[in-house]
Amino acid sequence: MSQGIKSDISWRLPIWLQALASGGVILGCLFCPETPRWLISNDRHEEALKVMAEFHGEGDRNSPIVQLTYKEMAQEIATKGSDKRWWDYRDLFNSRNSWWRMSCVIGMAFFGQWAGNGAISYFMPVLLKAVGVENPKTQLVCPHAPTIGSPNLIIFIALQCHTERHLLCYVHNRRPLH
Repeated sequence: MSQGIKSDISWRLPIWLQALASGGVILGCLFCPETPRWLISNDRHEEALKVMAEFHGEGDRNSPIVQLTYKEMAQEIATKGSDKRWWDYRDLFNSRNSWWRMSCVIGMAFFGQWAGNGAISYFMPVLLKAVGVENPKTQLVCPHAPTIGSPNLIIFIALQCHTERHLLCYVHNRRPLH
């Protein structure tokens, strides 16, 4: 977006736009109601019923779904005290199934990092220069082409390739390989 700007605004504009969007989210949070679970755990039952009625009972406090949800929340908080203490991580490892799920999550995170995606992304400009892609705009687009999605990728390839002998390439400045 700001690649063609030749001043400090080229890097400041994206930062300010991101800060503006984040600020909008923070301001929006000020207008969100507290969760019914938090309200019940802090003895604000009437407010909890009001929030549940507004979002789940179409404004009716006596709606069966509102009453059932309220009773379940109140009973769970009263018996377990789950909202008054810090979360207990033992539940992640207390059964064979929990161990299996945690192993899968940790394995996906580990192998996702060790697959080399970070290194490839870091060295992508050097790799693209090595194969003859010199245009900075093309270098910015190339790493994202496979993640765009199949139909968009086909359109991307069609727009980038100008001759039949470069049909399989996805950049128009690439040297012929033969």
